[in-house]
Formats: sequence, structure tokens, C-alpha cells
Amino acid sequence: MTQPTSVLLPGHDVPIARHTTVRRLLPHRERRMVGAWCFVDHFDDDVAGGPGMDIAPHPHTGLQTVTWLLEGAVHHRDSLGSDQAGAPRRA
Repeated sequence: MTQPTSVLLPGHDVPIARHTTVRRLLPHRERRMVGAWCFVDHFDDDVAGGPGMDIAPHPHTGLQTVTWLLEGAVHHRDSLGSDQAGAPRRA
């Protein structure tokens, strides 16, 4: 029986707003089984030092987003009127 293997795929920088670039890990050319609507992005505290993630209105068309916040805090406002603050859970 074949054992599963781990592969470390390199991310690439993607500008998502005028002042914000994220390191995108998925989708990736070498992992085509992951669909085009599944994104794994990493953004660091460099967002806090500027105007934030000022992203233009865009449709989510029923998609759900998940953010794993490791530290700090985030405030999300969107063009649909959602307005929510979040911070990481403490054990």
C-alpha cells in the first residue's frame, strides 16, 4: 500500500487591493484537484501598518469565507452591509 506524502508548495505574491498583497498558496498549478474557488492566502501584520485591506466590492455568489486569525484583530466590512470584528480564540 502506498503511503501518503507531504509536498511543500511555494506560494506566490498576489496583489488583491491597492495597498495589499497576500502570499497565495492555493490554488496552485501542481494541485489541480483543488477548485478555482478555494483560496488559501497568508497576510501578515503589514496590513496593520497601512490603510488596511481596502478591497473593491465583489460578489461572493453564495461562497463562504473562513479566516484563521493567529494573533491581532480584524474588522471586516463589505458591500453587502456585513460589519464584524474578530480576534483569535484563547485556550
